[in-house]
Amino acid sequence: RFFQAAFDKNPADLFAEAMIVACEHARHELNPEVPDRFAGIEEYLAGSFCDRPWKHMEIGVDDGAVSAFQQGSEGERTSMAIPATQLRPGMVIKHNNDLHGVFSVEHRTPGNLRAFIQAKLRNLRTGAMFEHRFRSGDAIEKVTVDEVQMEYLYNDGDSYYFMNIENYEQTHLTKEILGDAVDYLIPNLQIQVEFFDGKAVGVELPQTVELTVVETEPGLKSASATNVTKAAKTETGLIVQVPPFINEGEKIRVDTSEGAYLSRA
Repeated sequence: RFFQAAFDKNPADLFAEAMIVACEHARHELNPEVPDRFAGIEEYLAGSFCDRPWKHMEIGVDDGAVSAFQQGSEGERTSMAIPATQLRPGMVIKHNNDLHGVFSVEHRTPGNLRAFIQAKLRNLRTGAMFEHRFRSGDAIEKVTVDEVQMEYLYNDGDSYYFMNIENYEQTHLTKEILGDAVDYLIPNLQIQVEFFDGKAVGVELPQTVELTVVETEPGLKSASATNVTKAAKTETGLIVQVPPFINEGEKIRVDTSEGAYLSRA
């Protein structure tokens, strides 16, 4: 019943029930005399959970979310559930039964209200662009299509060029497709480019990138990391709030999910 209703449940309820399953397995592993009420669940999943063959499913806990790794017959897309807080520009997700590219992500905390994620999505089938609000705890189905390890080379206007590091073939993506991911693209960056039906549709950004500060107010030698920040423009044009001791020419480490300063590089 839990698995049949999994995608209709509130993420918090889904997480709680998944924890029950995990605890039952753990109790049985520690003491085989304790019956495992969920023994054989893999067989149940294979026969009842969906209308396509699954070779494997694993339920785990990842940053407070339930991760479901799905693999069907060879060549099929795979997907996994991630919390909305892990959304990054360039990702491909399944939303309302359609594949969408994530164009931009904005983390908002309005006063005393609960934090939420404002995302701009692009439907890969129709090309339509729209905004959608996710709660921080929402489970998002991240889709992994065909991924190719590539190196970012350069941009020519709104076209961004990548090279396959194995066969040196080049492909390009437009800013319309990449969205805010362009703020983190620096030459020679190793990155996963995602393909769907043979066409490049997005990128998988690393969790952090190192960017050079090209414009900011002069730093203060006596300053220390506090709540006081100043704006800094990086080499890609991204504006980041940084501590007052950061100077022009320095490299900083930036979180690609929020565009937030993490540390000096």
